[in-house]
Amino acid sequence: MSDFKDFKFQKGYDWELTYNGSDKDVVIPEELIAQAGEDAEIRFLSDCEQIESISIPKNVKSIWLGMFYRNESLKKITVDEQNKYLTSKDGVLFSKDMTKLIKAPVMMTGEYTVPESVITICMHAFSKSKLSKIILPDNLAEIEDYAFERCENLTSISIPEGVEEIEESTFQLVSNVKEFEFKGNTKITSIYGDNAEHLEELLIRKYFDHYSEGFLLQEVKTFPKLDENRQRFMAACKLGKFPKILDYLISTKPQTKVRKGIFKINDLTDTEVEIKKYIGKDENIQIPSEINGKKVVSIGEKAFNDNYYCINVQIPDGVTEIKDNAFKNCVSLKKVTIPESCKTLGKSIFEECKLLTYVNIPDGVTEIPEKAFYNCISIKKLDLPQTVERIKAEALKNCSSLVDFELPSNIYALDKEALYDCGFNHGEVPEGEWGYSLREFTMPESLKKISSAGETMFARYAAAQDKFGVFEYKIKLRVVKGSTAHKYAVKNHIRFVFVE
Repeated sequence: MSDFKDFKFQKGYDWELTYNGSDKDVVIPEELIAQAGEDAEIRFLSDCEQIESISIPKNVKSIWLGMFYRNESLKKITVDEQNKYLTSKDGVLFSKDMTKLIKAPVMMTGEYTVPESVITICMHAFSKSKLSKIILPDNLAEIEDYAFERCENLTSISIPEGVEEIEESTFQLVSNVKEFEFKGNTKITSIYGDNAEHLEELLIRKYFDHYSEGFLLQEVKTFPKLDENRQRFMAACKLGKFPKILDYLISTKPQTKVRKGIFKINDLTDTEVEIKKYIGKDENIQIPSEINGKKVVSIGEKAFNDNYYCINVQIPDGVTEIKDNAFKNCVSLKKVTIPESCKTLGKSIFEECKLLTYVNIPDGVTEIPEKAFYNCISIKKLDLPQTVERIKAEALKNCSSLVDFELPSNIYALDKEALYDCGFNHGEVPEGEWGYSLREFTMPESLKKISSAGETMFARYAAAQDKFGVFEYKIKLRVVKGSTAHKYAVKNHIRFVFVE
């Protein structure tokens, strides 16, 4: 039995119980809890990873198990039979009437069937559980927040029809479920509300807290603004590789007649016009070289901005300028062909075009503008003409797939974070190594300005698994001795080699 002196029991916001002993099997002393009165409501605050079992005395009305919600050693919870409020069965903690499942020990494995009497699965009830299959009763009505978070072994679960709503956090970091069934129309809510951008990011797998495809499919099905965001969710599923959700979005798409897109124009001169706005849902767009007998010479600001439908765009010869934000947030856009006549590109022209894989930069363009390809995470190759002298702030930031890329030999300036977190910044991790392998990248002698503002030019990554807070560059720069790039590498402690 646990030693009485290993416990600390005091009144704070409520009654707080702390255990500082070393026993694997902890028996909470009834005499100690008696200080709180006949029916004590306590919080067990100890973070004791070695504890394998907890015994709860009769005079405990409710218990909050604190860090035990994720204790990876806990095998069973027992309750004094005389307790009027709590009980246990097969090591699982319940309310006395067995209508609430309060906590299942993490170390339970295999398959577990929740008793038919249970109506509520409480918060953190199965957090970090090792169970592979959990069978819920048909009369279950409520599943509280975080109830199944971090159940990495879970492969099968079915949500009963009576559960009308659950929070997104309920199945946070549960990504391996192969059989995820919703028997009813359970609505999945989020702390972000009906935020399409948040759901889009989950479908892209932007964050570490991945969800299983079956769970996200239900969230998509019950999303209240599905039709107006269907196209962006489809694009996100292609990136995140969720084929079942993509099939659902395609198969349930309303059958409406698609009208041919139209181009609104601004007259620039008696003979020249600018595309002011494209309105339509065409996937393949051939911009005409003439409209109303006038030559198209410019793609205007925000002309295609937020178009979720266009996939391929062909810009005609004769266009000399593409203005700011022209194709920003075209989430389905994969390919854009720019004519050699175009010499001026505006800022953020392809920002957030996450599916974009191909775009050509014509000879004669001298600047890659600010945020031109910001967050274009699918581009693997980008050829810049030798005429490019400057890459402006954040122009290629977060192009995480861009591995085939070289700077023009005559480039003069790299502005703030112009190349930050590009794919060429890191490579595959060699077996037995940590972090990212070193990749060599040539910095031409022509560079005279390299910004160190913001998060610098190249991303830093964890130096080693056992060196918390220590980061280093996983890139090796090829520089000419005495050049600006050489001095930059030395100043920022980036590995380098000399080239002639």
